[in-house]
Amino acid sequence: AMWFNRIQVCQFKTKPEYQPEQLEQEMLHHAFKPCSALVPTSFGFVSPIDNDPESPLVYAHNGYIIFCMKIQEKLLPATVLREQLQEKIFNLEKKLGKRISRDEKQQMKDELQHTLLGQAFSKSSKVYAYIDTRNGRLVINTTTTKKLELFFKLTNQVLSQYNVHPYTLKSPTSILTSWLRDQDYPNCFTILDKCSLEQNKEKSKINFSHNDLFCDGIKSLLEDGHLVTKLRLNWCGKINFTVQKDLSITNIRFLDEVKDLAKDGLQETAADRFAADFFIMTETLDKFLEDILIEFVDNEAQTEESVATEAVAA
Repeated sequence: AMWFNRIQVCQFKTKPEYQPEQLEQEMLHHAFKPCSALVPTSFGFVSPIDNDPESPLVYAHNGYIIFCMKIQEKLLPATVLREQLQEKIFNLEKKLGKRISRDEKQQMKDELQHTLLGQAFSKSSKVYAYIDTRNGRLVINTTTTKKLELFFKLTNQVLSQYNVHPYTLKSPTSILTSWLRDQDYPNCFTILDKCSLEQNKEKSKINFSHNDLFCDGIKSLLEDGHLVTKLRLNWCGKINFTVQKDLSITNIRFLDEVKDLAKDGLQETAADRFAADFFIMTETLDKFLEDILIEFVDNEAQTEESVATEAVAA
């Protein structure tokens, strides 16, 4: 999980201070507690390093602070609840010789749900993220809407004073379309072999995979008004990735040139390996994000927004 495979990037209005110990103290109040029959979904902070409950909730190095949220959900399929409830209602009505009321059915459903949740299996997942205090950025290793909602619900309790918010973007779709159509893009990027095109007029969506994206067929679709909503790229021979129309980055693959750097040292323990991986990954993503954000972030709009916010605050 150390090597992020997808990222959503946000910024802080107020640059966070590099105070890992203080952050950890605040996170302890929101540490993960397992689900119960009364609480079918639970989420909280766990150690990013290992599964030891005694391990620290943050790991910090060189201005970067990594932490981890664990989500646990009780799995109770609706069909299981419905089938067992119908059976219970049928048996009770047969025994009583009459139909039971809607309120009684609801009470039976609540009791049965409580019983079944107590016996249900749990499914767990983790969301890693790190704070880049040097650039005022928050980098989250998920692009799933539900997980992001839970993540912000939790982290706002410890980071609210820094005001996390999304970047104001130019139109990523327009930029990606012009890169592919005009073959004119920054030389730190290379267009690879996958893209998705959409056309609002005909509501058509086309995915291309393992294709020459500069072929005549794709060129004529772009001239016909199709827009690029996903594009597979390489950055500096170090990372392959897919950029989406909301600027989330998915299917990240750190290439050997990067991974080998982390193996150069003599990491004896899991903690040493974690530290080496984290150092290489954050330094690589820092330069990568610099190159990508400069192309897609609307700095003028952001400046105007900041000035307006300050005026309202004043």
